[in-house]
Amino acid sequence: MRKSIALYTAGMLVLCFLACLTPIPIGPTLGDRDGDGFSPPADCDDQDPDISPESSEVCDGLDQDCDGKIDEGSYLVVYVDSDGDEVGAGQEFEVCEALDEHSLYGNDCDDADALTFPGAPEACDGLDNDCDERVDEGVEHDTFYEDFDGDGYGNEQVQTRSCLGPPSGYVENKEDCDDLDPGVNPEAEELCDGLDQDCSGEGPDSVYECSCEVKRLEGNSYLYCGDYLSWFNARKVCKAMDTDLLSVHSFSSNKAVASLASSYEVFIWLGLTDYVSEGDWSTWADGSAVTYTNWAPGEPNNFDNDEDCAEIGYYTDGRWNDNGCSGQHPFMCTYNGLAPE
Repeated sequence: MRKSIALYTAGMLVLCFLACLTPIPIGPTLGDRDGDGFSPPADCDDQDPDISPESSEVCDGLDQDCDGKIDEGSYLVVYVDSDGDEVGAGQEFEVCEALDEHSLYGNDCDDADALTFPGAPEACDGLDNDCDERVDEGVEHDTFYEDFDGDGYGNEQVQTRSCLGPPSGYVENKEDCDDLDPGVNPEAEELCDGLDQDCSGEGPDSVYECSCEVKRLEGNSYLYCGDYLSWFNARKVCKAMDTDLLSVHSFSSNKAVASLASSYEVFIWLGLTDYVSEGDWSTWADGSAVTYTNWAPGEPNNFDNDEDCAEIGYYTDGRWNDNGCSGQHPFMCTYNGLAPE
């Protein structure tokens, strides 16, 4: 009996010894099948070790961090870049991976032109190349002048700047002295009309543009100009010749002028007007006082409220009449010895 017990005890000791020598395999935590350290329900996919509450979100359509949201913070916000200048435009959208036609920037003001984008060099092309809402800034511009009358000469008072050459209606020069009249420019022929056709700054360049000639009547010398001009332009011609429209201070002078008018059968402008102050005929154009008059009966009468300049008639015995200053008559200037003989 004792021998049996001893044998049983010895056998158990051997079995125990052998069990201690054999390693016991250690498996995953109970319920953590993928071995990522988390078990359901914390682990929302216990079949994938890359999915757990501590995993980083990847843009793949899955919820890596088990927060109930998909791809949050992992996608890219991009814009379509149609012209390939690496700046897009239009509506933004989200992608996991940017393609060649995508851009992370969306402030292209012209996504059909690869030379137009924020930061692009500004060119002289009439466009906003750098998308700053300014056109052609920073490039060299030239000044051009309006040629309103189309005679090829510009008006200094109306100008513009451009880097693209002269805009329509503008020229490079500023030499026109009257941009409302195509007959007035530096190449125009000077006429006897009191105007400065060739922009020389001198009106008629000399008496040779006018049919003026010295007339000696009853011992007095006069400058008679047979060109038909308005009163104001006639005076301009006289002024251009350093004189003024004729002043009449005596009966004999008036008779001489009347004789000349009669010989040509014309009315002649006198240097007398009341256009500054209606009814005031007290001063001649040259500033001298009126001490002699020879008005026709009932004159001056300012007919139709439009008669402000004096003329001497060829059929009125040298009587004077007030007439409209825009009328066209020959005229006489006080002779100063400068006119051609």
